[in-house]
Amino acid sequence: MVDTQTLRREITEILAERDRLFPVRDPQNTAAMKSGLAAYAAALETRRKPGWRPDAVRVGQARAFLPHPIFICGEMKSGTTLLVQLLDGHPNLVVMPGDSHLLADSHKGHTPAPGQEAEWRAYWLHRIVNPTGQHPFWLLGDKDAPYIDFLNYLGYWLGELPPGPRAGFLAAMAAYYCANPTPPAAPRAWVEKTPGNELRLAAALEMNPEGRFVHILRDGRENLASLKTLYQHRGWAWNGRAAIQGLARSLRLALAHQARLGAARYHVLRYEDLLKDPEDEMRKVARQLDLPFDGTLLRPTQNASPAHANSMYAEDQAMGEVLSTRQSRWQATLDSAEQDALLALYYPAAQAAGYRWPVPSRRRWQAIWRTWLRKLTRLASVARLTLEKTTHGD
Repeated sequence: MVDTQTLRREITEILAERDRLFPVRDPQNTAAMKSGLAAYAAALETRRKPGWRPDAVRVGQARAFLPHPIFICGEMKSGTTLLVQLLDGHPNLVVMPGDSHLLADSHKGHTPAPGQEAEWRAYWLHRIVNPTGQHPFWLLGDKDAPYIDFLNYLGYWLGELPPGPRAGFLAAMAAYYCANPTPPAAPRAWVEKTPGNELRLAAALEMNPEGRFVHILRDGRENLASLKTLYQHRGWAWNGRAAIQGLARSLRLALAHQARLGAARYHVLRYEDLLKDPEDEMRKVARQLDLPFDGTLLRPTQNASPAHANSMYAEDQAMGEVLSTRQSRWQATLDSAEQDALLALYYPAAQAAGYRWPVPSRRRWQAIWRTWLRKLTRLASVARLTLEKTTHGD
């Protein structure tokens, strides 16, 4: 039989290194983490007992809150992680840690294909052990029993819930609650966060026409700088113009969705306001979600443990607290073309959300002219290359 205690210690060391490296991802560390967690999942599968029975009280409570979703919306690096961490400790909320990609058309965390149930359970076990790549890890504690319960509840709920493309996620949400040694005291709703949820409003409303939404915005200059830094750390291909268009689209959708559904169902807040006065902003969120205000709404946590700030900068990676101010980095991070594109493509929409940049009108018109000139130059270059390939091909 596998020594799971030793295996857990080895995995914890790997995860601690992952946390130290954040936001950089080391391929060897990632491979070791996946291998260790796969071995742990396989070991726990052998310890599941045929006579296991679910807790009837927990099951009843889960059935009561599952019809009531809350979706966190916003662009990547806009503050969605901080917002969900602040909601995490509320006694009336079950908060799924990390990004679940629930509303995506297809994702491995969704309902498993026949014969792949064990792999699906291993995926969600991984998510509960290491939801974000930062502390805290092992959200169900330092014993095997809750994780075995989690695997058992995954199978139970998958069989209990109506089949559908997202039943697997709902089973995971219910299992996370039912197996949790320290669950919320009186759960009434569940919370899911994936950047870009605002792009999939129709899918969210299809799940529940009465669902509620909280959409967080961030000043596009700092948002873009943080995004660019993330891409650089991860070695991802960077397209500043596309990223700026994404920020503008998210902002426009925030205002459009709020106008469509009403502020009582679609709440929009700004990251800067949340840092400046967390209590006032979280009281507004609580009112919109029809929740009593609770002091836990001011402390970032994951399953009640202090959570690490998901910042690209080491000096801002506070644990279990909201930093009231953040150093401005956009001027040092963004090149002139990106700053121009922000003024041309993002700022006109941002003004509707209350962002006012002290930029002279002449500077804005210059930025607009240069941005479109760059686009025309790129289009001309593409056309020329296409013509050359066509000519040589003939």
